[in-house]
Amino acid sequence: MRNTPDLRWLDLKKTLQNVDRKELINIIQDLYRYSEENRRYLLARSIDTNAEPGILEAYREVIKNEFSQKGARDAQVLGCKKSN
Repeated sequence: MRNTPDLRWLDLKKTLQNVDRKELINIIQDLYRYSEENRRYLLARSIDTNAEPGILEAYREVIKNEFSQKGARDAQVLGCKKSN
């Protein structure tokens, strides 16, 4: 027997398959408005990286900086010295 979340997804999937295009767009718009995370996810899914090859570079920099800063903070917490 499948677990409950799978059953819910299957029910939702069946419902969405029977919804017209306009209603799907309305559902996606509601999700977009609901949270910043949804907006980022939906926009990331819709980016054509071939047409805009540099568009993700800013996100790469944010991620790279976050990990390098986190690594430096973790090393400080552990009392490690930065190697050159």
